[in-house]
Amino acid sequence: MFKLSFWMVSVFTYLWLPYLLHLYHIPISCLGIDAY
Repeated sequence: MFKLSFWMVSVFTYLWLPYLLHLYHIPISCLGIDAY
């Protein structure tokens, strides 16, 4: 059961990570730090 939960969290994180990075790209750019 733990492995299944860990797998679901991993997939969820993998799918949302690009979206979260896109959300934080503007504030990071405003700070003058080029993350890309």
